[in-house]
Amino acid sequence: MNKLSSKKKSLKIAVGVLVVSYVILAIALIIVSNKMNVYKEILKVGTIDISLQTDGLSLYDSASLSYEQHNYLLTEQYCEQARTKFSAYTQSLREAKAGLNTNVEILDVYSRMLDEEISIYLNLYEACEHFESASRFYETYYNHYGTNEDYEMGGNEIDSMNEKISAHDSAVGRYNDLLAEYSIELKRLIG
Repeated sequence: MNKLSSKKKSLKIAVGVLVVSYVILAIALIIVSNKMNVYKEILKVGTIDISLQTDGLSLYDSASLSYEQHNYLLTEQYCEQARTKFSAYTQSLREAKAGLNTNVEILDVYSRMLDEEISIYLNLYEACEHFESASRFYETYYNHYGTNEDYEMGGNEIDSMNEKISAHDSAVGRYNDLLAEYSIELKRLIG
């Protein structure tokens, strides 16, 4: 009986080790699965068409250059095109953000980053609106014998544009702070 009891004891230990191993494996799979779900959600946002952003910024730069050259009609056209790109880009960011599971810390941080990025490009969109309007007033004043009121209205629009650029700059600062927080969370996740 000692041999049988010893075998039963060994069998119980082996089963116990197998159960513990199974539990550890199950926990590891859950952790890996959760990480994979987080990675999938992050990658889903990676499908945003970044060319909308870069094209919008390029058009905004072209508008600024045209303005410096006193080509107000071209400035207006570039601003209109840039607004179209910024609008489409912010919409794609909103759509990507809509499906995020913010119960996971890194995805919550990522969601807040998307909020700031939306704010960045909405402010640029609105800055372009004011830039466009200012250009229209200056075009009238300089090239169509406009009144002093046209000139003043152009200046008011430039002031409003500068306010939006300041709001943009503030959003960039908040975005950068969140990016640092996101990097820390990503390092934790990767382990």
